[in-house]
Amino acid sequence: MSTQLKQLINTARDKFAALNDFHDPEAIHQFRVSLRKIDTYLRAIHSNQHDLSVCKQQVKKLFKLSNEIRDYDVSIEWLAGLTRAITDHHQGIEHLFERLSKERQYLADINRPKIIGVWAKVQEELIAVDNQHRELKTDDLQRALNKYARAYLDAFNQLDRDNQNIHKARIKTKRLRYFLTLFQEPLNVQDTLINQLKQQQQALGDIHDRHQFCVLASQRVKTYLPAHADEDVDVQLRLSGDLIWISQKAHAEAETATDQFLESVKDNSMRAALASLVTSNST
Repeated sequence: MSTQLKQLINTARDKFAALNDFHDPEAIHQFRVSLRKIDTYLRAIHSNQHDLSVCKQQVKKLFKLSNEIRDYDVSIEWLAGLTRAITDHHQGIEHLFERLSKERQYLADINRPKIIGVWAKVQEELIAVDNQHRELKTDDLQRALNKYARAYLDAFNQLDRDNQNIHKARIKTKRLRYFLTLFQEPLNVQDTLINQLKQQQQALGDIHDRHQFCVLASQRVKTYLPAHADEDVDVQLRLSGDLIWISQKAHAEAETATDQFLESVKDNSMRAALASLVTSNST
């Protein structure tokens, strides 16, 4: 039985209990973070020990059910900040804010019973795994460290402006960071490395969020005019112009953030520190 896995399960239960009606963005985020840590731990267990496929599939399903809700939350938060930061285009911002908020609430209400059902299955699987599983040993951690580090380095070797490659780097950075945080003491990981990974994850997350917002906004731009054909032409043009401006601003922010991030990772010091960590734990 793993004390650490049991603690992760209990934390996830607490975060799930805090969800209530699933309308609190921070509660959704914290539950997903607790799931990410469980997912990281499961990936560190050597595949020959247990059949974890069912448990991993159910955890993946939880992420899928909550991903779009999280995308809505981040987009709505960005729109709220935009309202405070600028003095024009407010009609389009308010229209989009109201529409996304209603869609988000509807999605949360639809997915809530599904998430509750899948979470119940995940808990059953996790308890079964925990009852059979021992604490991770040095060999387990070394094997997992090599896997996470290699995946991270491969992703960054392929990193360019392509959004799919940026998304891949974000996922690999997130997994490596959570792994090193969970096993910081036995692996002797310096706080500096974890903090650098956190900063990279945040930067990549900001780029991803703006791209996701562009997708949401562009879809609404395409559907706005047909849906409001009976309204005054000037109103239609003004509001559709606002929506296009908002989408373009999000895209410009994503492009600027991408430029800044690609420039920042030219410094190889963090990758050198990661390579040194892998080497020190293999001796």
